[in-house]
Amino acid sequence: MYEQIVADVRADRPLVARALLRLAECHRKRGDKDQADKAYDKIISKYSDQKEAVAQARLQLARFGPNARKVAESFLGAVREGAWIKALQYVMAGSALTKQMKDFEELFDLAGLKITSVHAGKTEALAVTTDAAGNHGRHGSLILILWKEQGAWLLSDVDLMSPAEAQASVEAFAKKPGVTAVPSAPTRAEKKLAQDRAAEGWRLWQARKLPEAEEKFEAAVALDPGNAGAWNGLGWAHLNQGKRLRAGESFERVVAIDPDHAAALNGLGWIAKGRGKTDEAIAHLERAVEALPTATAALSGLATTYADLGRYGKAVETYQTWLKAETRNADVKSGLKNMRRAKENVEAEVPVAEAWLKLVDAEDYGSSWDEAAELFRNAVTKNSWKQQLRAARAPRGDLHARKLATAIFASSLPGAPDGAYVVIRFEASFENKRQAVETITPTRESDGKWRVSGYYIK
Repeated sequence: MYEQIVADVRADRPLVARALLRLAECHRKRGDKDQADKAYDKIISKYSDQKEAVAQARLQLARFGPNARKVAESFLGAVREGAWIKALQYVMAGSALTKQMKDFEELFDLAGLKITSVHAGKTEALAVTTDAAGNHGRHGSLILILWKEQGAWLLSDVDLMSPAEAQASVEAFAKKPGVTAVPSAPTRAEKKLAQDRAAEGWRLWQARKLPEAEEKFEAAVALDPGNAGAWNGLGWAHLNQGKRLRAGESFERVVAIDPDHAAALNGLGWIAKGRGKTDEAIAHLERAVEALPTATAALSGLATTYADLGRYGKAVETYQTWLKAETRNADVKSGLKNMRRAKENVEAEVPVAEAWLKLVDAEDYGSSWDEAAELFRNAVTKNSWKQQLRAARAPRGDLHARKLATAIFASSLPGAPDGAYVVIRFEASFENKRQAVETITPTRESDGKWRVSGYYIK
């Protein structure tokens, strides 16, 4: 999937950059570090305008790449230029710093620096301090001041200064009107209380007391913004009440803390599926299953999305994986049986459609009527069909190219009796019409043979 997005020249740049990140992760997990490094390098060199993706690529190269120290120094240079502000803002969103900050500490350590915090009242800033050996030409602190404005986390200017100057800068900034302090890290007691609130939230969620569950989860994330489980619970409490936008925001917070959180990825996948964004849905659901192969809700969403797209081979594979997790689930067994049947029907009928289209391409319109299904021939006379088809095809000129777009099995269609149908769409190019879509619908007749029951071109 990610390779298809990267190869699609029509895909927008943010989507391709994110796909490259996922592709690199897949390569790395399979042990193919060279391919992973190439994907990260491509993000940095070809998609430099995608700051968050570049930030993550540099970080991963610094942690796993062959020239970690060199990349770390480049990283810090980019921070001094302000290019990493958005990346740091993303990582630190909601003060969920615990897991991600370890990554940055490793990175700074590789470059011979250390990270400390500077406080002034309730305002907190992060200072990156050069080591005593002065490897970078001077001593001082790279100061990043965080504050909140209209719900968005922002950073002040990045500058290199002495520790005393850094402290004075923070104190001055804390006195500015409208500055909201960055919450300090939760205490042990606050974390414990947050866990208790989240547990209460889950009990209420299971009892389908969703507004009450939502309240408990909100209390939990307020106490500990780094609690991924509480954010996940809040996401599901929102989603089950139909609050898709807020649910998506909560699930995104989970993934920012834990990129491999299967339940949150599943939630994002179902939200995208509900909005008709099938590629995005598949990407999230595939990641959920990769993180947790027994994630049955994600497998369900993935299987049905593949089926809706007519990708029956992938649907069969997904149902098989699902059946391993739930060996006695009758619905899964039935779904697998249906997908196998749909796959067989599609594989059998695409050649039938292609053979029939050859008659049309050869302008043998009479034979195309003769070879059509009874349902077709009862709906239009032969002479009328020849006239209609000639009027539709002649202005387009000779066929230049045709490729299969989709093929979807159906047991019923509007205006037709129930039966077995395959709705096939071809993308075609003609002499006088560069882009056209042909829809052809074979049906299985009483003698067991498949014949064309409908044809439409636009």
